[in-house]
Amino acid sequence: MSGKINLMANVVMPVITLLTTIALAFLFQPEECGTLFYFNLCYILFLECIFFGWLSFLRSGTQEVSTVFRIVTGVMAIYYVIIGASIMLVYSLILSHWVGIKWYIAVLFVLTLLWFILATLIAQADANQQKNRNK
Repeated sequence: MSGKINLMANVVMPVITLLTTIALAFLFQPEECGTLFYFNLCYILFLECIFFGWLSFLRSGTQEVSTVFRIVTGVMAIYYVIIGASIMLVYSLILSHWVGIKWYIAVLFVLTLLWFILATLIAQADANQQKNRNK
């Protein structure tokens, strides 16, 4: 029974969520879809992958990383998803008339880069801590 629940949680639920997002995006698409529509669709799918990837990582139960690392990466993932979705909404609904799409994409790329750098540094610190603990 546990294997079926894990299959549902790790595969079926994320796939259904991604497909629902795509279906809703095309159901409510504007008459003239431009770069902003397709970029936002891809970015929201990326955010969903980050979220479900973290949930899968959280449930994996591997002993190679500490509990603190799981908590910190979870908080970072949730913050990244919330901040990224907020920037996307604010730009799409308010700022798109005054700020060019290149600036919007650049801000999201910089946010993503900072998130990856911070995650890498935290993973490296956790690996060093685990190595020192095992000595």
